Amino acid sequence: MIKLDYYFKNKNYLSDLFSKCTNTYEPFLYLNNYIDSITKDKKIGKNCKIGENVVIDNHVIIGDNVTINSHAYIRPYSIIGDNCVIGHGSEIKHSILFPNSKVGSLCFVGDSIIGEKSRIGSGTIISNRRFDQREVGVKIDNNYYYLKSDFFGVILGDSSRIGANCVTNPGTHIGCYSWINPMNKVKGFIKSSVQVDDGKIINLDKHELI
Repeated sequence: MIKLDYYFKNKNYLSDLFSKCTNTYEPFLYLNNYIDSITKDKKIGKNCKIGENVVIDNHVIIGDNVTINSHAYIRPYSIIGDNCVIGHGSEIKHSILFPNSKVGSLCFVGDSIIGEKSRIGSGTIISNRRFDQREVGVKIDNNYYYLKSDFFGVILGDSSRIGANCVTNPGTHIGCYSWINPMNKVKGFIKSSVQVDDGKIINLDKHELI
């Protein structure tokens, strides 16, 4: 369950990058060079709305019709897809946001891939480094997979939602059509089409989450 196609269904988005990748950690191995092949400055698409006091570093690609609200910080080697929304005061670092995804206010999203139509609620922290600073991994079905980096946030599948004031541990993998209810801490592998609340996992019909 560290295969990219379990989490992301859009085969056309960033195909030059994703086509050479099979596992979830692999896009990060190529991301910096991929962005530098397009721009070493910043590339901002059409009809974007950039709020006051937003900081956008170099080595950043932003698609069309993106809204970035005031005081947000977009750090190097990030890609924000078309029609995304970044909330007030949020920070995006070395991450890929598929089109039509949203990050609420006062969030941190680092070293992560956020799927299409996914949502991250306000005040949520995507932890991207182990407390002991060792290589990040994820345990799935009693198997432990190393993710080739000591910085790794979350893999958030398409049409999934993380509620307000949540924390995800480094290396968390969340499948498509899943909900993490507000004020939860999650880690490891969360399969597709479930709801997580107070450590309890409830199966959901994916059509309820679109």
